[in-house]
Amino acid sequence: MLLAQMLADLSSLKATSPSAASALVNANKSAESPIRGQPSPSPAPGTEQETGRAATLKALYNLRAKLSQHDNSALMKVRERVDALAAQRGGR
Repeated sequence: MLLAQMLADLSSLKATSPSAASALVNANKSAESPIRGQPSPSPAPGTEQETGRAATLKALYNLRAKLSQHDNSALMKVRERVDALAAQRGGR
């Protein structure tokens, strides 16, 4: 059940910008750390594996966002070159 909830949350994060998604994911890190002097409760079986999967999915999402941004900037450069060549040809 926890994995399904994490996957649903990650699907929702796809609709946001990478910086907003990262901020949402990292917002509760301080709340998750145990208070000193208090024993931390033992995690439910499979929780660590699901958390690892969620971290992997987040890393893959961040990588996809970086690649998409890189592709977009490369396309913009190519468009600028094509426009410059078209302007040069049109001026002849």
